[in-house]
Amino acid sequence: MPCSADLLGLLDALVVGLRAVGGVRLEECLRVVGRCEARLAAVRAAKIDELARWRGEAHAAEVLRGDLKQSRGGAKREVQFAERLADLPGTAEALADGVITPQHARAIAAAAAHTPVDEAELLDAAEKEPADVFGHTVREHVNERSAGKPQGTNLLVIANYDLVAGQLRDARLVDGTPLAPSELLKIALDANILPALFDTKGQPLWLGHKYRHATVAQRIALAVRDGGCAVCGASNSFCQAHHVIWWEHGGPTDIDNLVLLCSDCHHKQIHELGAELVRDPDGKVHLEIPSNRPPPGSRNGNARNGKAHNKSRGPSGRRTGAIGAVNQPLRR
Repeated sequence: MPCSADLLGLLDALVVGLRAVGGVRLEECLRVVGRCEARLAAVRAAKIDELARWRGEAHAAEVLRGDLKQSRGGAKREVQFAERLADLPGTAEALADGVITPQHARAIAAAAAHTPVDEAELLDAAEKEPADVFGHTVREHVNERSAGKPQGTNLLVIANYDLVAGQLRDARLVDGTPLAPSELLKIALDANILPALFDTKGQPLWLGHKYRHATVAQRIALAVRDGGCAVCGASNSFCQAHHVIWWEHGGPTDIDNLVLLCSDCHHKQIHELGAELVRDPDGKVHLEIPSNRPPPGSRNGNARNGKAHNKSRGPSGRRTGAIGAVNQPLRR
C-alpha cells in the first residue's frame, strides 16, 4: 500500500502535467480537472463515512474541523452528506467515475433525505443537465413524490393485538406512557401514527446488504425493541444501529442483525477496544472484554484488538459464537 508521500508525489505529477496543458487543449484540460474533482470528492466522502462509522460522527466532524480547517457547520454537513451518499450506491459510483459533479451528488443526497427518490431517473438527468438546471429537476421530482403526503406530527404508538377480540389493546408511546382509547382517537386526528409491527419480514426492515445504514423505520423498530442502548440503557438519542455481523464482513442491514448501542458501547468498547456482544440467558446483552486487551494507552492496542476480532470470525469473515443470538429480542 503506497504511503502518503507516494500518493502526494503522484498528485504533484498530475498537477504539473495539467498545468502544462494549454492552447487548443485547454477545454480538454478543464474536463479532466472536473473529473478529477468528482473522483476526489467520492474518495473524500467514502473515507469520511468510514471514519464516522469507526469512531462516530462527532469525531469525524472534529477531524474535518481541526485537521482540514472546516467550519463546525460545514464539517457536520460533510459527515451527513457522506452518510447519505453511502446509501445511494448509484450516485456514489457516478461521482467516483466522474460522470456527475459533487453538486449533482449533493442535490440527490439532500432529496433522498426527505423522500424516497428514483435514483436512476435523477442520475440520468444529472449526466445531461448543469447543476442549476438539475436543481430545478430535483425539486420537481421531490414535489411529485411528496404530493398528497399528510403533513403533521409523526407519532410512534405501540399496541398489542388481541386475536380473540380482533382489536388493539394496551396502546402506549415508545417511552411506555399508556394511552386511553379516547386519547388515542384524539391524537390520531392530528398525527401520522407509525405502527410498530413485529414478526413480519416486510420492507424496509429487511434491506439485505445493498444499504449500509439503518432506515428511519428500522431505527423506530430498534427504539421499541431495545428501548435505548441494549447494553447500558442510554437514551435512544445517544444511540446508533450496530451490525452484529459487521457490514464490511457481509452482515446485512436487516432488523435482526441490528442492535441499538450508544456511542461509548459502540465505537469505544467494540470498535476501539475489541469488546464482544454476548446475550445472557434472560435475553439481555452485555459486552465481554477480551482477556488479552492491553491496558489503556498501550501503543499496541489497536493491533491486538484487531487480532481479537479476527479470532472471533469464521472462514467467511462472519462472527461466530454466542453473539448471533443477540438478534432474537425482536421476536415477540
